[in-house]
Amino acid sequence: MSPNWHRLNRLASWSLLAVCLLLVGTVMAASTRNVTVVLDDGRRLHGALVAEDDHRVVLEVAGIRMPMRRDEISRIEERPTPQVYYQRQRAELDDDDLLGRVELAIALSDMGAHDLALIELGELREAHPDNQSLARIHRTIEAGQRLAQQPASERRRSADNARTPANRLTQEQINRIRVFEVDLDERPRIHVPDSTLDKFFNKYASHERVPSDRAGQTSLRRAPGFEQLALMFDVQARDLYGEVRVRHDPVPLRVFRTQIHRQYVLNYCATNQCHGGDDGAGGLKLLNTHGNTDATVYTNFYTLHRYANDDGRMIDRNNPDRSLLLQYGLARNSAATPHPETPGWRPHFRTSDDARLQSFARNISRLYRPTPDYGIDFNHNITTNNNDNDNNTSDRDHNLDAEDTDNADTSEPTNDNATPSR
Repeated sequence: MSPNWHRLNRLASWSLLAVCLLLVGTVMAASTRNVTVVLDDGRRLHGALVAEDDHRVVLEVAGIRMPMRRDEISRIEERPTPQVYYQRQRAELDDDDLLGRVELAIALSDMGAHDLALIELGELREAHPDNQSLARIHRTIEAGQRLAQQPASERRRSADNARTPANRLTQEQINRIRVFEVDLDERPRIHVPDSTLDKFFNKYASHERVPSDRAGQTSLRRAPGFEQLALMFDVQARDLYGEVRVRHDPVPLRVFRTQIHRQYVLNYCATNQCHGGDDGAGGLKLLNTHGNTDATVYTNFYTLHRYANDDGRMIDRNNPDRSLLLQYGLARNSAATPHPETPGWRPHFRTSDDARLQSFARNISRLYRPTPDYGIDFNHNITTNNNDNDNNTSDRDHNLDAEDTDNADTSEPTNDNATPSR
């Protein structure tokens, strides 16, 4: 049988779209009726029947509700369980019916039976190893399976991130910030891939703390991720930090997300009349759309982390209450460094004793010190007065406290809480 390659490519595109829709859709309720709607033109749509009357039918496919007119529909078929459906449909298909089997796999994926869909696609890929459309559909359904296994809160975060525009930090860059800011005393959830540990053992074999014997390496492989990362920090294996995965926001970044960013940065600093405008006042451009996504939260944090001018640093880890992020929000008669004269500006904090300001300052004090160089190349949101340290380097000792800030407040009081450079 000669397959219709054009149609297969269209199926690959539809498979990708279906998972994108699943990202932004809702989870199908278990009580809904699984049906197949057969249209007058022969098309078959698989999903959950959520509403019907004499004039229309509403079908939920991959989390998206699709209203259809009754006069477009030939019939509605009740669907059996995915396993029974798979057995019945597969029995009617020839082994070499590539398109039919791909359509079956996509239908199974729409039903949530990702495992059955991947079995079918796995057999097809063995028969057609060079078929890129099959490979694309396979990857897409695998992504749908991973998404379906996530807790609801993570699915919502994934949906937000799927809609996030460009000109923001990538997930890899976000993860790198998490690695540098993580507090190992909190015993965070961290994953160090086996391949990364292999590189670690090979490259740093001469270091006295790196186990060279099989028993020692096996013991480290079985250790919690935060213990593995602690040893990588001790050895300063900076070239491998980007491969480590920190699964959740470190505490100070979680507070930044839920309090400082949500309550203050978005609603006060990043308005369209201030730093959220097209140009960004003072050369500082903050993002004010898709505000709860990782990309927006971390891009704004990173932008604030890097910004310094003649008055000081936007985030001053050594003197948190002197951070321009806080000083510029104070009433002029209470600020050590008042906000520049700007038409329409109003203070957010009346005095330095404001409980919110004090809380924000305490959270800044929990960020890692000395101020790290994350090794990130990203310059989209600072046009002037910027520090240019984070450009293609991961040297943790390369530290903003001593670089490119000749005009900033560089006083460094004794810091009993500072930790060694990682």
